[in-house]
Amino acid sequence: MPEPEPRRCDAKATDCLPVAIPRKGGDSPFTRRHNRGADNVSAKKYAGQDICVNGKAFDGLFRNTLWEVKGHAWSYASIYKNPAVAEKILRELVAELRAESMIAAACKRKFKVGVCDAGLQAVLAAAAPELVIELIRCSKK
Repeated sequence: MPEPEPRRCDAKATDCLPVAIPRKGGDSPFTRRHNRGADNVSAKKYAGQDICVNGKAFDGLFRNTLWEVKGHAWSYASIYKNPAVAEKILRELVAELRAESMIAAACKRKFKVGVCDAGLQAVLAAAAPELVIELIRCSKK
């Protein structure tokens, strides 16, 4: 059986050409949920893959829009019930998404955030109103 292709997205790269790369991997229910969401926002030719653009691995590419998918179960996972933990995670998410938005803009592409949970959509929209955040389908068909 052949070895899986190594994941490569050089953080020093400055090329805006999209290159399909293997996903990070893992087979937890959370990873599967995220990956289903990513496949739902990406062109079929990128299904099951991430897209490396300008040194950053994005979850999807459809037409001229790069997508980042967040599968956090914000509305019901117990970790987000702790206000200090939730605030820390939210700050980190917003910083990451803003940086990704800037990479997309530098490559003259649109950027959207797909979320699997309406609660996460609400807190992200309040914290980063400049981002386009869409509730996407991440469940099994």
